[in-house]
Order: sequence, then C-alpha cells, then structure tokens
Amino acid sequence: MDIGVIGKYELTGEKFSGGMGTVYVGCDPVLGRKVAIKVLHEHLSDKPGFTQRFVREARILAQLKHQNITQIYEAGECDEGPYLAMEYVEGETLEDCIFKGKYRDPAAVLPIIRQVCSALDHAHKQGIIHRDIKPSNIIVKPTGEAMLMDFGIAKISGVSGVTQDGTALGTPQYMSAEQCKGLSIDYRSDIYSLAIVVYEMLTNFRPFEGENVFSIINKQINNTPPSISVRNASLPGSICSAISRALSKDPSNRQQSAMEFYRNLTAAQSRSESTIPSRKWLYVAGGVALAGLISVLAISLNLWFGSSQETKPIIVKPNPITSTGKPPGPPPVVPTAPKPVVTKPSSTNVSVGFTRPGSGVAVRVAAPGTAGASKVGPHTGTAFAKPTSQPKGVHPRPKNQPHAGGTTKPNNSGNSGGMPPPDGDTLPKAD
Repeated sequence: MDIGVIGKYELTGEKFSGGMGTVYVGCDPVLGRKVAIKVLHEHLSDKPGFTQRFVREARILAQLKHQNITQIYEAGECDEGPYLAMEYVEGETLEDCIFKGKYRDPAAVLPIIRQVCSALDHAHKQGIIHRDIKPSNIIVKPTGEAMLMDFGIAKISGVSGVTQDGTALGTPQYMSAEQCKGLSIDYRSDIYSLAIVVYEMLTNFRPFEGENVFSIINKQINNTPPSISVRNASLPGSICSAISRALSKDPSNRQQSAMEFYRNLTAAQSRSESTIPSRKWLYVAGGVALAGLISVLAISLNLWFGSSQETKPIIVKPNPITSTGKPPGPPPVVPTAPKPVVTKPSSTNVSVGFTRPGSGVAVRVAAPGTAGASKVGPHTGTAFAKPTSQPKGVHPRPKNQPHAGGTTKPNNSGNSGGMPPPDGDTLPKAD
C-alpha cells in the first residue's frame, strides 16, 4: 500500500512492522520535526479488542511524562485505520545492540538498566504494567540514552481490560511464570522480564529457549533458570545473586520495585569492585609491616654487636671570637727551661750535669763528699766546676780583677766570692 500522507503528517517511506501495527517515519509540516506514526495492522482492525487496546495505549502514553518513555503527540484515524503520532527516537534497538555484543560488561549494562528501571518505576507508580518488556521495545540513542516504548498491551491496575482471564499476552521468552499461566499480574512481572533482559545483555543468551512457544512457556513455569555465571564466568557472584532473585518463580521473593532491582545490581557491583582496592591496601599494609620488622631487626643487631665497643663522645671546641670580630691567631711561643740530664750514678755517687744557657760551658755538680765535687760559694750556695779547657772566644780576666759593678775578695777556700760571673765569663784560677 502506497501511503504518502497520514493525517497531517508527510511520510518519508521508511517503516518497520511491530506486533500490532506498522510504524512509519514522517514529518510534521507545521513544526518541522520528525515523528513516528504507528498504524494498526489492517487485519486486526476488525478483530474485537484490538482497536480498544490501540486507543488505550494512546491514553496510557498521554499519562506518562518521563524522559525515558516515548511521548505521544496525537491519536486519530485515517483510511487505513487508527494511528498514533509519537516521538521519533533516533538510535537502534537494544536487541540489535545485544546481537553485536556491546553489553557483556556490567559497567556498560548498568547505565542502560538504570534508565529503564526509572521509566518502569514511574509507570508502576501510575498503576501501569507494561507486560511486554523485551530488548526490541527499548531504543538506545547514540548518546547512550535509553527509551522505553510500545505500551500496546500494557495494563492499567484496577481497570477491567479486554484480555480475558486465562489468556497469556506477551513474548514467551520474557514472560513471568504467572504471566504464562494467564494469572492476574502486577508490576513484579515486569521486574522478572527486565531480569531476563539483563541476563541476555550479560551473556548473549536467554535463560529459556525451546522448539516452540509451548516448550518455552513450560520452562518458564516449571524450570529454574540456569545460573548466569555458567554463561559468563567473569561476573561477580553478588551480581548473579541479584539477578537470580529477580527471576524467582514466586513474585514475593523478587525485588518489590524496579528501582530496588537496580539498587541491588548497583550495590552488588560496588561490593565486587571494592574488593580490588581492599586487596591492594592489604598488600600495602603487609609491605609496611615487613619493612618495619626489618628495621627493628637491623636496630637490634646493631645494638647487640656494638654494645662491646665504647662510644666516645665527640667534643667540639668552640671557636672564640675576639673583640675585633676575628678569630685569634696562634698562641705565643713560650721558651722552656733546659731539662736536666740525669745519668745513672755509680755506687753512692750522684752526679748532675747541665749546660749553662748562653755559655756553652758544661757544668757538673756532684754530691758533697764525692770526687769531683765543687765547693760552694759563701753567698749564692751555687757550686761550679772548673772547666777542663778554655772555651773558644773567651778571654780570662786578669788575676784579682774585680767583676763589673763590684770587687772580689779572696776567701779561705781560694775561690773568689761575690756575684757569679756574667754570661761568657769563667772563674779565675785560684793561687
């Protein structure tokens, strides 16, 4: 069928087919924006209930104002049947993304699931159950924004629907056990379906497959889903537990809201990531403890082997500063007196010899009463020995010539008394 215009919208010819209708891409000539136009399948227009569901979808979308739910612009009828003009979303379906293997990493899955959970939580609070959560009903924009769409078989809680009890609506691979049985369902059925979507994103497999619809429905009702860790061994056990809880057959054992399911996944991911830094700090603490132990051992060995060696303190003498601000020069040299030379005496004799300063004359003093002893002068008590030879350059004084500054007087011993001769003089020879 060649359609150029639906209502006021001009069609571009792009289209794809859904469960209940065909979707065209058009343009609003007044506002100049792209729109998605959904037209009910012609073969369903005459069947009871389908037109009512179509109109109900329009009313549900009109109630939901959320950034992750496609918005409705207009509902009407054309020659082909009822239609809905909705927000056009540029992107690809999550089903195509899963087929390309884009979302096997929890870090890539969680941002998408957070947005879908937020949209579902908003719908559930409005009393609306989607009933057909699956990857083909989620569009991912190039920016990473996820959009939930197709509320065609959605149910409004507390409102009598067109679906009779015992009739199952939905896609068998994503339907909950109670939905497969045709029982009354609530928002927890959507949580089950979303858990299967997460399972598929992380593994590229659905929990239950079968040769036909009845085989799949039977597994959904009676079989336990295979552990997700079997399909993706790199997943932390905590994330596997969160998904396993959402896939419980009993709705009361599942998370009680879509956002609770997301928080469980986020908390599980946070715990799994927190184990890596904890191990890192454990290694760091162990290294610090080992370094400390080595330091203690080194100090102990140093004390043990160095205890026998006396440690002498280092005394640093201060550098005095004179009143001029400069350090003092070297100390003055003080002449020292000649040291007497002691010779070993023979028998009882004691002999001391020394050289008189400035004279070069050797003087020898012997103990009194011994051979070679000089007689002591009456005034000074100093004993002198006669030189054995005349020193060079010394001229003897004439006999009985007085010393400078006084006279000499012979004494009984024949030696001249008075002051000792000056340096360079010798005593006169006695008669």
